Amino acid sequence: MQLKQAWRDHHILIFKNQQLTDEQLLAFANYFGDILQQPAYIRKGETEPYLPPLVLTLANAASEESSVNLAPNYRKLLPHIDHDWLPTPSSGSFLYGVELPENGPDTYWVNLIQAYEELDDATKKQIAGLQLRHSIKFFFRHILKRIC
Repeated sequence: MQLKQAWRDHHILIFKNQQLTDEQLLAFANYFGDILQQPAYIRKGETEPYLPPLVLTLANAASEESSVNLAPNYRKLLPHIDHDWLPTPSSGSFLYGVELPENGPDTYWVNLIQAYEELDDATKKQIAGLQLRHSIKFFFRHILKRIC
C-alpha cells in the first residue's frame, strides 16, 4: 500500500539499479493494476494481425530481440501521454532502461495536475468545459509506417 500511495502522491517512482526479467517487471506492474494489452494491428507487408507483447522493447539500434526498432529512422518522440487515445487510457507506464547513454537518457516527466493548478484563474475559466479528443490515426499514419 505504501508504494501505491507514494505513486498517487508523487506521480513518479524511480527505482535505480534493478535487474528484472520480463516476468518480474510484469508482476511488479500488476501490483498497481491491470496490465494494458495494446490492440492488434496489421504490420506493413503482412496480412495477419500482430498483437504487441505486454513488454514492448524499444531500441534505437537494430536488434533481432527488439519488438520495435526505431533505427535507422530514429527520432526523438515529441511530448506525449502513453495510450491517451484509448477509451480508458492507462493510468501509468513503466520504463525499464537496459542500455542508457553515459549522460543519462533525455526522458522527462511533467506533472499535469500541478501544471493545471498553476494556471491563472482567467485561463482556468477560459478552458473550463473544453474537451479534447485523442486519435491513434496520427500515430499509425506517422510513426508505425517508419517502424513496420
